[in-house]
Amino acid sequence: MISLGMTAPDQFSNEWLDEQWSLMAEWAEEALIEKINRLGEENAFLLAYLSDIGEDSLPEDGQELLLFLGVFIQEIYQKQADNPQASLELSRLQETQKANEELLDLLSEQPDQFERSVSLLLEFHESRILLDFLGEILFEEEEMEDLVEESLWEIWIYLKILIEAMND
Repeated sequence: MISLGMTAPDQFSNEWLDEQWSLMAEWAEEALIEKINRLGEENAFLLAYLSDIGEDSLPEDGQELLLFLGVFIQEIYQKQADNPQASLELSRLQETQKANEELLDLLSEQPDQFERSVSLLLEFHESRILLDFLGEILFEEEEMEDLVEESLWEIWIYLKILIEAMND
């Protein structure tokens, strides 16, 4: 079980997320490695999920970005903890991933319908603010220009899975 704080839907504001993103962007490489190591010690299956998911389809820089953003998500959930003893179980993460397989299939099979489906999904999603924020990072940051759009969407879906599992 992962010991991390869970949050109520849309507890995050855009301003707070911007502040947290700025703080994380200032991390030195050593600080990020320390956080990843701590995650591995405390939450091995979450680190394994972030390290292994997309391994066959994402380029190396995409996998690194997924890990970085996954650590960011885990950090903000801990900071906003309603219950610091709340936990995420591997089974919940697996269930959430299975529930999102249709979305992953749509991305690979019908990319023209994918963005429309995501727009509709976000309209009523419990974590819309956080998912919109991650979308802005992925699709509007200059550093992401080297990744193809399909890889960015794939990363976004994997982060969505993580968020939904943490929200439950």
